[in-house]
Amino acid sequence: MFASDAPDVIPTIQVPSGGIITGTSVTLTCTVSGGNPLVTLTWDCAGIKSNNTAGSTASYDVTFSVDKSYNNKVCTCSATHPVSSYRPSVQHILVVYYAPAVSPTIQAPSDGIITGTSVTLTCTVSGGNPLVTLTWDCAGIKSNNTAGSTASYDVTFSVDKSSNNKVCTCSATHPIMSYRPSVQHRLVVYYAPDVKPLIQQTPTGDILAGNEITLTCTVLGGNPLVTLFWNCTGIKSNKTAGTTASYDVTFAVDRSYNNKVCKCSATHPILSYRPSVQHRLVVYYAPAVSPTILAPSGGIITGTSVTLTCTVSGGNPLVVLTWDCAGIKSNNTAGTTASYDVTFDSDKSFNNKVCTCSATHPVSSYRPIAQHRLAVYFKPFLDTTSFNSPEEKATSENDNLFITVSVKSNPHPIIKWTFIAKDNIGGCNNTTINSTSMNVGLHTSSNISIDNLKKNQFGQYTFTASNVVGIFVRKFSVLGKVSNGEDMLALKEDNSGILSAGIASLVVGLLFFVAATILIFRKRFKKTYTKSYNANTYEECGNASNAAAYQNIENMKSGNELKIAYGHKKAEKNMGIYDNMNI
Repeated sequence: MFASDAPDVIPTIQVPSGGIITGTSVTLTCTVSGGNPLVTLTWDCAGIKSNNTAGSTASYDVTFSVDKSYNNKVCTCSATHPVSSYRPSVQHILVVYYAPAVSPTIQAPSDGIITGTSVTLTCTVSGGNPLVTLTWDCAGIKSNNTAGSTASYDVTFSVDKSSNNKVCTCSATHPIMSYRPSVQHRLVVYYAPDVKPLIQQTPTGDILAGNEITLTCTVLGGNPLVTLFWNCTGIKSNKTAGTTASYDVTFAVDRSYNNKVCKCSATHPILSYRPSVQHRLVVYYAPAVSPTILAPSGGIITGTSVTLTCTVSGGNPLVVLTWDCAGIKSNNTAGTTASYDVTFDSDKSFNNKVCTCSATHPVSSYRPIAQHRLAVYFKPFLDTTSFNSPEEKATSENDNLFITVSVKSNPHPIIKWTFIAKDNIGGCNNTTINSTSMNVGLHTSSNISIDNLKKNQFGQYTFTASNVVGIFVRKFSVLGKVSNGEDMLALKEDNSGILSAGIASLVVGLLFFVAATILIFRKRFKKTYTKSYNANTYEECGNASNAAAYQNIENMKSGNELKIAYGHKKAEKNMGIYDNMNI
């Protein structure tokens, strides 16, 4: 018979150091030394059990495979002994290492990050034993906020536009070597463009009314790209691509669009970026009217300066005016009216001349002209292209007398015929006689006709044509023929005695004295009339009030002496012919 003796110690459990990797086998060994007899050990955990008692130590194993459900499971080793008071037990809580079932996730701002502000990225992963260890590869202020069953790790930093599209990576590590996930976050940093919008017009340059144009508003850069708006109506199209925001508006223009302002506005998450840009339309349209010419009213006095002014209002741009008449030209365009002058000195050759003002404009269909026909007033002058009676005429009593004169003038002249008998030449006893005149264009033809010419109708007939510019005078000497075929000389009053002597000589047949008398009277008559003409300058016979005008007498033919016609050609060589006086 022997005595029972319980061990002095309680059982102990030997387990693997550290956690147990899920999916592996673990052996728990329960031992207790001493006692007599040795204690009997039992496990409450299922598994393969093995009694390894030897010597003075009782030893009992249990081996089993673990998964994450075994984590924190309690395995109890109990000891029994004949000493009934010895009933110890010992427990072991299993620590099973298992990885999270999920990868980490990153919490970041839902929208872009405004440049210049701070952002916090939070990396989290739930589950696993132990909790994972998280790391960030982005610099910043880092903070571990792990709690409960969730590992959490923050990083906080400031961003600028260089941070846009930067990738921050959160990596997770775990005792389970196969669990090495990482997660990335691409930063979206909102920053405004560095430039304002630009507007391009297609086609470029100025626009012809009726055509279609496209305005394109573009802005380069920024994140996100800006949103563009047009205030002009039309067909709008978003052409944004790459790093450039682009927005079109297309419409047809008319003259009402000239100087119209189309505005393109840009918006962006950066509230301080709200630029707008304007484009002023320049629409080319032709005037609604043709040019007009401002000219002097009435006729233009020959020799004076005349200015023609061509004007046309409206249109954009103003029309370009040209004159086809030579002269000094001056552009007086101002405001909304194009104005172009031409100034020149007129003469009678300008009468009925047409000056044309032509207008040109970028609108090619606008090519009007305006014309002005010049009416130049000039004093009468002898029309050498028409028949004119000779200035000397020898005829007989009872013959018919017809004298005609043609002049040109503008305006038509006032015609006057006067007569002075041969015995009164040099005096003021002029008689106005009837005449017939006809105007055709610038041509005026006038004539006198006397039937059965009487002796007292021999003498000087004077034709006068006058208008506002001047006077033309032409004198005709009508002489009587004697029976012997010689002309009678129209004598002045102070030569009557000598003339009587000459006639007496003719009666008695002294032809020699007749010839001598003719020569004497001719010289004296010429001298007297030349003196009278030069002295009076047509002031005699009540015309003193017209002296100023008459002082401008111009001779149509050379010489300035009055001429008296004789019937004999031989005598003509020694005598003058009446001047054609053009005043």
